[in-house]
Amino acid sequence: MIRRLRRRFFLLCAGMTGMVLLLLMAALCGVLEREYREMGLRRQQELAGTLRGRLQSGKEIENSWLGRLEWENRAVISIQDNGVPFHFRGGWQPETPRAVLLDRMAERGEETVPFLLKGERGEAYRCIRERMESFPGSYELTLLFSLREEERALWTLRGRFLLAGMLGLLVLAACSGQLARLAVRPTEASLRAQNAFVAAAGHEMRSPLAVMSASASAILFDPSKTRRYVQAITGECRRLGRLADDLLLLAKADAPGFAMQREEICLDTLLIETAERLTPLARAQGHPLHCYLPDEEELPAVYGDALQLRQAVENLVSNAVCHAGGEGSIELVAAREGHRVRIAVIDHGRGIADAEKERVFERFARGDSARSNRSHSGLGLSIVREIVRLHGGQVMLEDTPGGGCTFLIRLPGIDERPDRRRRFRWKGRSQ
Repeated sequence: MIRRLRRRFFLLCAGMTGMVLLLLMAALCGVLEREYREMGLRRQQELAGTLRGRLQSGKEIENSWLGRLEWENRAVISIQDNGVPFHFRGGWQPETPRAVLLDRMAERGEETVPFLLKGERGEAYRCIRERMESFPGSYELTLLFSLREEERALWTLRGRFLLAGMLGLLVLAACSGQLARLAVRPTEASLRAQNAFVAAAGHEMRSPLAVMSASASAILFDPSKTRRYVQAITGECRRLGRLADDLLLLAKADAPGFAMQREEICLDTLLIETAERLTPLARAQGHPLHCYLPDEEELPAVYGDALQLRQAVENLVSNAVCHAGGEGSIELVAAREGHRVRIAVIDHGRGIADAEKERVFERFARGDSARSNRSHSGLGLSIVREIVRLHGGQVMLEDTPGGGCTFLIRLPGIDERPDRRRRFRWKGRSQ
């Protein structure tokens, strides 16, 4: 699919840019051809003007001078005085005999506008005819300029433009190929992430389904242990339910038009209630949970979804309980930073290597200590990141001095007025 998309994008990009390039090159070549022809016509008309001036002034015209003009300009010059041609054999011999060209010129009648004439071999001549009245008779000046050199120069110009166009198409093809690769790279990464997400979700679902299937089969062979197997099935159903809720939340967060319910949230109350709910869980794992809030003032209110923010904090605390190790304490600390709120969940465990810090927020990413814990699906931290992003905030991971991890959440507060920002000191509250 990606290869086909890249190929279509390449053909579209290369085709459109190539067509524009060819049109521009053709237009430029046409303009240069027209200017070259007009320049040649002006030069030939200037020569006709020189001859006309000589004839009108009555100056003597020598055969050697006419011969030199014919040779330098590749032209046939014919002058008639009252219908009698000058005795001049010519200084340059065209491909078609002079007499034939002059006869064909005479067949065109009295036409005086510059026009083209074909020779016996198909060569082209530009013809200029002028009639001048003078006392006591008249002169007729005829000039036939060979266009062989002009056409050769124009074909050379066309060849250069063709070569430049081919080189331009090759460059455009290379650029279009690179652009096509860059353009489909986000789509490719998205599809790769989607496939990995689906595969990981299927893997997470297969384990509880296997336990449920095995427990249901065991009931048939040993009905005396039905209660035990039903409890196992119920536990796996709850696990599947949590996994489905997490997947649904992530899917909603990824949807472009997703709009969460927003209200003014008192973070002091939310954090205290969250700490009280999670204290038994932390103590059961041997980790006392402490909550620290500002002493002299409340935290600024936040505009968002209280249930989602509570879930984000609970996920961070649960993650800290899982990775704290030993009997180290877990700290939930909140502070005001200007018009923003900072929430930190601190543990004193083994910590996370620098190479793994960005990966921990990926979906279904689990550390070594969480792989044996079936209650963790690997979606907790990715849910935290999505919830914080929807609230316009940021989540970061830092090292705890002395060992461990510190997860920081920064959220924008509702009240951003400088006169409402006051200094405060920490007050510890153990839960």
